[in-house]
Amino acid sequence: MSSPAVPKNGDIEFSTGDDCKFGVRWRHDGVPVDISGYTAELKARTHLDAPEAALELSTNDGIILDAAKSIAFVVISRDLSVSLKGRYTWDLVMIAPDGTETMVRRGGFMFRLRNTRPNQP
Repeated sequence: MSSPAVPKNGDIEFSTGDDCKFGVRWRHDGVPVDISGYTAELKARTHLDAPEAALELSTNDGIILDAAKSIAFVVISRDLSVSLKGRYTWDLVMIAPDGTETMVRRGGFMFRLRNTRPNQP
């Protein structure tokens, strides 16, 4: 799977109603981490202390792990992104087989309406 990488600041811009994809490579001291057997979770909120996540993805739905490349590919489907508008803060957590959780990346999403929106009024 090929997806754009997340910029160093973690901020990504998407169009509402599009399939949105990006990849996060996990390295420690510049060395790729072996993510064999890991799972992953991503949560996005409208602000850091929002009580509920606006978007939740996991390796069961929306995150694909490529252990050979130490990359988590995140896929926000069109069906999910159509309801997302504005700014969100997100983080990606990797969960080791023993249950240890490590926050690998955080950043911001900006979902903007496009001028041309297929299948939308």
